[in-house]
Amino acid sequence: MKTKIVVVILAAIATFIGLRALPQDAEEQEREHKTVVYVGTNGYVRANGRYWKQLNQQSKIALLYGYEEGVTMLVRETRLKAKPDVATKTEEVAASLMISGFRFSDFVKQVDELYDDTANVRIPVIDAYVYALLKIRGATKQKLEDHVATLRRKYNN
Repeated sequence: MKTKIVVVILAAIATFIGLRALPQDAEEQEREHKTVVYVGTNGYVRANGRYWKQLNQQSKIALLYGYEEGVTMLVRETRLKAKPDVATKTEEVAASLMISGFRFSDFVKQVDELYDDTANVRIPVIDAYVYALLKIRGATKQKLEDHVATLRRKYNN
């Protein structure tokens, strides 16, 4: 009888430890799918290549489309609420973050290729999007390699 009680108690402890380990593992996995992006002194946690690789094609397109939607919203709100010179500068920056004549599936292909190299998985998707813009706009192979090397140094530490 004592043996059964001990076994039940040990099983309960093992179950409790196992259940406690799941959230920690989930948290750790979630942390692995995000990278901190600094803008000035502010850090923002953003999706990286590990997150990207879990998405299907339509979700990848939606994520990239969401970036352009965010840029458009920023331009609109800046035009409504900021001084004209600030709004003009914001529009210039926005123009550098968008390109016409390409489908989001073209961007997805470029981002997929970037993340095919496992050394790039810590790079945030927003930086991968900028990389795709550079590539689609015809940046030289050397410029692209330099850009990726800079991103790796920044995020793989």
